[in-house]
Amino acid sequence: MSLFVCSACSKSFLSGWELRRHLHAHADARPFRCSYCTHRSNFKHNLKSHIRTIHPGKPFAFRMEGAAPTTDG
Repeated sequence: MSLFVCSACSKSFLSGWELRRHLHAHADARPFRCSYCTHRSNFKHNLKSHIRTIHPGKPFAFRMEGAAPTTDG
């Protein structure tokens, strides 16, 4: 069984796509921007959690860098 290992933290994954997804955690890029405040996130699910916690009752709306505002359920 081949493991894919993160060069930044040595965490291992069973597939290359899991490692590529994980590498976003180490990147400085935060492309998901909250439509209600200045919060930015590296993952869509982290932004969803932010909106649910900080802006309760508001619909999930976000902006990607260089894109128009988006809503997603």
